[in-house]
Amino acid sequence: MKKHPAWCNECMRFGQINIRETDPVDLDVQFWAEFWEHCQLDGIVLNACGIVAYYPTEIPLHRRSPWLRDRDLFGELCKAAKALGMHVLARVDPSRTEKNFYDAHPDWFIKGTDGSVSTTDESYNTCVNSPYYYEYVPSLFREILDKYDVDGFFGNAWSGARELCHCSYCGEKFKKDTRHELPDYKTQEWERWRTRCDEDLWEFWDEFIQNIKPDAIWMGNNSVSPIAKLAAMINADFQVRRGNTPIWASGEIGKRMRTATEAKKPYFHTHSANVASRHLARPEAEQRLWLAEAVAADSRLWFTIIGGTQWDRRQFEPIERFYRWHAEWEAYFKDRESIANVVLLQSNDRDAYEGMYYALLRSRIPFDLLHSAKIGFDCLARYKVLVLANASRLSDTDCQTIIRFVQNGGSVVATYETSLYDEAGARRENFGLSEIFGVRHLDTESTDELSHSYMHIEDKTHPLLSGIENTDRTLFGGRLAQVEAIEKLPVIFTLIPPYPTYPPEKAFPRVERTDTSLVFVRETEGSRCVYFPGRLDQLFWKLNLPDHLRLLSNAIKWTAFDKIPVTVEGPGLVDVHAYRQGKANIQVHLVNLSNPDAWKTPVHELIPIGEQHLTLKLPHGKKAHQIRFLVSGQCISGLTDDDQLSFSVPSIKDHEVILVQLV
Repeated sequence: MKKHPAWCNECMRFGQINIRETDPVDLDVQFWAEFWEHCQLDGIVLNACGIVAYYPTEIPLHRRSPWLRDRDLFGELCKAAKALGMHVLARVDPSRTEKNFYDAHPDWFIKGTDGSVSTTDESYNTCVNSPYYYEYVPSLFREILDKYDVDGFFGNAWSGARELCHCSYCGEKFKKDTRHELPDYKTQEWERWRTRCDEDLWEFWDEFIQNIKPDAIWMGNNSVSPIAKLAAMINADFQVRRGNTPIWASGEIGKRMRTATEAKKPYFHTHSANVASRHLARPEAEQRLWLAEAVAADSRLWFTIIGGTQWDRRQFEPIERFYRWHAEWEAYFKDRESIANVVLLQSNDRDAYEGMYYALLRSRIPFDLLHSAKIGFDCLARYKVLVLANASRLSDTDCQTIIRFVQNGGSVVATYETSLYDEAGARRENFGLSEIFGVRHLDTESTDELSHSYMHIEDKTHPLLSGIENTDRTLFGGRLAQVEAIEKLPVIFTLIPPYPTYPPEKAFPRVERTDTSLVFVRETEGSRCVYFPGRLDQLFWKLNLPDHLRLLSNAIKWTAFDKIPVTVEGPGLVDVHAYRQGKANIQVHLVNLSNPDAWKTPVHELIPIGEQHLTLKLPHGKKAHQIRFLVSGQCISGLTDDDQLSFSVPSIKDHEVILVQLV
């Protein structure tokens, strides 16, 4: 494995100015230098080359901005950043060029099956396997490295359009790599091959750059994928949320990056201060919650601003203030590890996954994410509970790994058709995880939507029903996998089939009781499993009903043997993330998402919530020396010698970070 430069791991805050062609006329370098200094940036990304050159390039066909004239804008900005001790990544976009370039090299561009060239907004889309990427772009790298003191290159749209290309270069490479002819449409084989092309290109550019300057790096935008294994540091370009994207999506993308890097590399959340357009500032409340969620998920910060001249100055102060706070406490945000004992697998069923994610968040259970490509026993062994939200596609190896995890004391919560298909989507005769579910899948399709169906509660004493009192039934709905138990299991609640809702006179069950179980719980020594044959997670995402939340939350807590590392009780919707920094401290991030705009952008104002009571189990042999609140500035001392802490946070406006210093 290649050793990456040490400076990458030290960077905590990056910025990015996406310069427009017209900016060289009046861009004020001093303004930006002062802003970078106020934000205490470690690095900056500056437009250099690709579609447009912002320096006096000498390479043929490399078009300078018509507004550049005699100015070396990239050089000026680079010099200002270096004067502040910052690292500089030169931004390149190799994805497209203009017609004059196409006329000179028509074979370097994406071609359809009929030989037509691919275009976007009058630009011509370059082919990732052509000499444009393997000869021309490296010449740009060399020119910039010869002229300027840069620390590497950052690529926007670096691997081009992901279209099926029928140029001669793709045809030859595909046949060489697969021994097949290029297909006329995208196939799984083509998708895998295209991903390998990206990896080949990444490694080629990285090696080319480091042969010229050993401590320089290549970094492609949006590297949250298996390609993260090649990167010195990665980023997720998730600048803003739109429409009904929930505010906690910023935290989710941080969790995704953490699993992509296996928490071994720095990862940055690329965010924007704009909302709804390129040049309208987000309300400060929206910015603060978006950034608080990012840091809570252990992301490092990376702002991007479109345009070197800005009309809406309201965006700057919130960035400065949050970045300064982050810089003040950055020592505590490095080299820490999650103490969550619950992990949620990222599944292909988006609604089920979103519902389970929200259930975990709303239950205030700290949890990590696991990419399907990362399933391995050593990885799972760090956790007590694996949550499978209709993870229908699992390989045989994945299933055996999960079975071994359970045999070694791990627990599982799963729903619907989890493990019914292999990784390619081929249906199995039975669940791959049948032996831990305690059920077999019948040779029949899942039911249609069981609208207006109910769960009849058979055993109110079981912990899964905790908090669901004074009712004999609660709503079911959704589809149901056809299964049967292969061993004697408790009957906790059963199906009441659908019946009419209208007219009211007809709204009564035609069948009062069935023996169709809607949950299967199985307990062995040190391990518990809860399998819901229905799509309870998807139903919760759709309806947001408290009973569904309690069932999912209770299932996770029960399978964890109620040993959640930190519990937080109090009013409001609070996202909880917990970390350990070696043996020195434990950190708990609390993000206050209690806001009518949490579900729809943007957040207009922050709404404080009242007292939150925390209970935290300390590591064996450790005592708490002091508790500091890194946002409000409060401090708690004079602690007892107990190995379990109980204390309160009086109020939270946007977020709080609790630092428990250990001795």
